[in-house]
Amino acid sequence: MTAPAQTATRSGDEPDRAGLEDGPRRVFAMLAPALLCALLMAAAPAVAGDVREPYEDEVPAAPSAPGEGAPAEVPYVATISGVEDGALLDLLRAASQLKALQDRPPATLARLHQRAKEDLARLDTALRSEGYYEAELRTQIEEEKRPVEVTIEIETGPRYRVAAFEVDYRVASPPPEDLRPSLEDLGIELGQPAKAPAIVAAQRQWITIMTQRGYPLAKVIERKAVTNREEKALKIVLMVESGPEARFGPVSVAGLERVREDHVRGMLPWQEGETYDSRKVEEARRRLSASNLFASVTIAPAETASPDGSLPLTLQLMERAHHTIGFGANWSTDLGIGGEVFWAHRNLFRRGEQLRLDLAAAEIEQSAAARFRKPDFLARDQALLGNLTLKRARTEAFDENSLSAFAGMEFVLSEHWRASAGVAPEYSDLDDDDGKEQFTLVGVPLNASRDATDDRLNPTRGARLNFTMTPYYGTGDSTVLFLSGLAGGSAYYALDADSRFVLAGRARVGALVGESTGDLPANKRFYAGGGGSIRGYEFQTVGPLDSSDDPLGGRSLVELSAEVRTRITDEIGLVPFIDGGTVFDSAYPDFDETLRWAAGIGLRYFTGVGPVRVDFAFPLNGRDVDDAFQFYISFGQAF
Repeated sequence: MTAPAQTATRSGDEPDRAGLEDGPRRVFAMLAPALLCALLMAAAPAVAGDVREPYEDEVPAAPSAPGEGAPAEVPYVATISGVEDGALLDLLRAASQLKALQDRPPATLARLHQRAKEDLARLDTALRSEGYYEAELRTQIEEEKRPVEVTIEIETGPRYRVAAFEVDYRVASPPPEDLRPSLEDLGIELGQPAKAPAIVAAQRQWITIMTQRGYPLAKVIERKAVTNREEKALKIVLMVESGPEARFGPVSVAGLERVREDHVRGMLPWQEGETYDSRKVEEARRRLSASNLFASVTIAPAETASPDGSLPLTLQLMERAHHTIGFGANWSTDLGIGGEVFWAHRNLFRRGEQLRLDLAAAEIEQSAAARFRKPDFLARDQALLGNLTLKRARTEAFDENSLSAFAGMEFVLSEHWRASAGVAPEYSDLDDDDGKEQFTLVGVPLNASRDATDDRLNPTRGARLNFTMTPYYGTGDSTVLFLSGLAGGSAYYALDADSRFVLAGRARVGALVGESTGDLPANKRFYAGGGGSIRGYEFQTVGPLDSSDDPLGGRSLVELSAEVRTRITDEIGLVPFIDGGTVFDSAYPDFDETLRWAAGIGLRYFTGVGPVRVDFAFPLNGRDVDDAFQFYISFGQAF
């Protein structure tokens, strides 16, 4: 009876001591984790060195105010020492991430050490690619300096040589010996430095040669390089599969809309059944692209040859728009404002026939012209040409109203050379110092030209040559018979790899034989001066003048030009230049006339299709009749 009373008293009026003690313990247990976290956060600045810094590719939280909480940086200067070969040093600098990221310093010294460690592997790979298989690399970091100095010391060691180069044909019936590329064909000479680029190039060259010799499915399975440290030499083994010898098989043509298929097939430089040659495939791709009929050209051989040894090909084409409308404008102090508009059709009768109509107008000259060209006329690589030009000119030398035509053939002689020949009848109504006269002429223009430049409107490398000879027979007040010859060329040389500095030069020489200057039609004589000739002098005014200071023209011509084409930015260029030359009354340049020189400065604005040209030029040894300067605005380079 007593126990229940006691129990009731302890649980109600008199609380248990043990219960009082357990309460604080429970509260402490609940609050302890939170208190511990708060203490650690408060102590964080004191132990920051033990906390992992963010990697470079992690983005730290933005500070609450500029300059607050921003991560520190460790600026440094990286140097590669111990390498005397300039070309090798340039290669190592290009491979070095320390050099490439020098303007993006890491946040901590630890990350700088990591960056330097990773650089050693990159540089070792670069050294091995150049044949240095025993190079030793060390990193020295002077942390106390600001900026920190990082030096990679390199001992290249001996350079390994190519002691052997073998091609292992992994086929039951390898190609005959005379079809297998020799080491010379592959660009390999035993004993040469064991450079990886040369070895990789030899591998690609083996595939290229095999596809040219009838093995279009040739491939390299594996390449092995075995080093001999005692002899400091490398043995290269190419394990290859030549595949079966193949012939050109049937060609499937897809994607044509307006161009006739027979015209496309006529541009293919092979016949079905010929031994396969990848050079002919590339030539077909070049011809189809050069026709300006297609936006894209893809020629894909089948992955396997047919049982009879023929290899089918698929020709996938996408036609481009066949009509073009364009215009241009120019202005100069001697000729005034001029402009041109043209319309062109590149597929007139669905076999690549080209027709272009031009209208040009300037203050002293207006013309309308139609030009027709039919490619692959009667045979591949020759074209039928036809031109018709109506012209009106009012110059200081003469007034002209003329109608001229040309019909002839053009021949593609090689990749860079072309030739043309034809008949050119012309009627001219002329008015010059000798009075009014009409001429009816028939000429036979013969032309040969070479263009090996890298760009038609803005060349930076290569050269151009042009030779024209035209015998004329005609009637006017008297019968005339004469021969006109003109030879010219230009050359371009880039002084740097990016073609930001280009030297350009031009020369032209002409001669007229068979008649005196006065008996020649005024529009067939030579004239010099103007934006396309000798800048700084008025149009046609360089050379002999009459009593009224009007140009008389002459029977021979010399012109020279030189430019330094400097590209300041991707869009802007400056071009200092000098032009010179004159016209002579003699049939050949006898230099009785003083050569007139002019100098100037040009501005170029480069667009996607070519430069806009602005030239300011002034005579260096001008005459009293010459203006103090001339100014020109047009499209394209001067030459």
